[in-house]
Amino acid sequence: MFQTLIDRAGDRWVLIAKKTTIPIPKIHAYALSDDTRPLSSFLILQYIEGRKLTHTDLRGLSDEQCTRLHTSLAGIYAQLRRLEFPSIGYLTRRSDGFKVCKRTVSIDLNMQELEGLAPRCIQSRYYGSGSTLTSATEYVAILLKIADNTFTGDRSPISQEEGEDQLYHLHIFRQYAIPQYKNFLTHFDKFLAVLRVIKQEQYGNEILTKEWEIGKQKSGFMVANALENWTAID
Repeated sequence: MFQTLIDRAGDRWVLIAKKTTIPIPKIHAYALSDDTRPLSSFLILQYIEGRKLTHTDLRGLSDEQCTRLHTSLAGIYAQLRRLEFPSIGYLTRRSDGFKVCKRTVSIDLNMQELEGLAPRCIQSRYYGSGSTLTSATEYVAILLKIADNTFTGDRSPISQEEGEDQLYHLHIFRQYAIPQYKNFLTHFDKFLAVLRVIKQEQYGNEILTKEWEIGKQKSGFMVANALENWTAID
């Protein structure tokens, strides 16, 4: 799994470096091993100056600092939005360019495999004999099935009350997620205003802005995150 994640990260970084002006770290060295000793597997990346922003940091930014931050982020996302592929799956670098040619792989799927829940069987029902998906609807269906699979197949001891609570959240998640992120949306609306200007100036459209305007409705971003990380559903 570590080998796969390294390959995926490397291919993504090469693609972004070739197709955009986004500053990303270079891979200096890595080692892959099945050995359980410390540092038998590692990944050394180029150091890029910066720090992780917290909600407290965001609230403390001046209007000018917010505008600079939003402008920087908008430029990054505007470029990423233009890196499109015709299918959903595992990005691979080949001699003729980058292609999506394998099924999706993630840490969550690997966790289920290690627990004996066999999520690959769920994937096979949708992928059939192919190696990629071209339908976002089918991809979402897979993610929902995998979440169900975790609930029904998990052998961890829980009380009846905990089980009922998890089942309830799994059920209502299929309909909507309760909005709990007003502070996020306040900053996000300011960001969208900057993104709209940049998209128009650089690419003559507002595709990404309109997509995210829709995405923020009914906790869309929370739903998207939970689909990719089933432990966040409740």
